[in-house]
Amino acid sequence: MAVEAEGTATETTPPCDDPIARAWRERQRHMLMLAGAVFVGVMAWLLEVLPDGQRVAFRGHSRWPLPHACAMRAWFGRTCPACGLTRSLIYLAHADWRASLRVHRLGWLFALTIAFQVPYRIVALRRGGRAPIRPRIAEAFSVVLIVLLVGNWLHDLLRAP
Repeated sequence: MAVEAEGTATETTPPCDDPIARAWRERQRHMLMLAGAVFVGVMAWLLEVLPDGQRVAFRGHSRWPLPHACAMRAWFGRTCPACGLTRSLIYLAHADWRASLRVHRLGWLFALTIAFQVPYRIVALRRGGRAPIRPRIAEAFSVVLIVLLVGNWLHDLLRAP
């Protein structure tokens, strides 16, 4: 409680700290992450990598490839840390492990992470929005993924002619 100049007490807790609102936001976040993971899995199965190995298209519609998704590659002609992940996930969805590893070494790790989201988010939703893993552990895992992604990219940059 804070005291205003006239001596009346006011509530200092912002409205966003309401436990019911916070629980609802957590449930929404888990639902969004679950939907995103399912979407990525379905899209990986629906897409195919074209014979040039660079472009992707919906299965059976190879005459209409999707545009490149990497802004860094489009604008600067250089790869980014995530270049190849989409193609790697598509190859994995079609059980082509070698091609997946060829286009991005960490595609399998990101595929596992995305697949893990489905049961993880369902458990979190059944628990009323409370995550089954402590937030610090999830944050640490995210940091490790980012460090691995950037490290892999730097390895490729230093190795390139």
